[in-house]
Amino acid sequence: MNIEAAMAQNEAQKTIENSDLKPLLIAPITEQLPDDGILEYVTVESIYDFAKFTAGSVVLVRSEAFDMLRVVSENSKWFGVTLKQLTGVPGADYNVAFDQVVWNLERVAYAPLVSELALDMEVAKETREKNLSVHDRERAQFTRADGSVKKLTGVALVTDEAIEDDDGEAA
Repeated sequence: MNIEAAMAQNEAQKTIENSDLKPLLIAPITEQLPDDGILEYVTVESIYDFAKFTAGSVVLVRSEAFDMLRVVSENSKWFGVTLKQLTGVPGADYNVAFDQVVWNLERVAYAPLVSELALDMEVAKETREKNLSVHDRERAQFTRADGSVKKLTGVALVTDEAIEDDDGEAA
């Protein structure tokens, strides 16, 4: 049996489109995760974790896992992911060992990415607010996001007993 021919045939049968691949961002691990409120940060412990990550996650890699990252980056189609290096993450140690593993990956800058995503979120929020009807705006003043009605505090409601005159007669 010719192993090379079998591998070539198997690879030809398994064509993976780029649109089917899950995009992930790769960065070295930091002591404290950035508090941008936009990106999802995950750490990798096992090679099987790459299947569990959601698209667009920032995968933080420890130096002990660089060999595993090298395998995934060189065979990313087989893992169903596309990897890009996220550069400029605050507190990340971009050392020579990390650069040797991810040298062939496309680079994405952290600060412009976060600012662009924040701008997109703000524009989407403003568009939603602009498209609200007058009724929706009025309703938002006395209802919570979950639909429950806000409690009126600091206001005493008038009852029938309070309306009665000093004579005991209703007004």
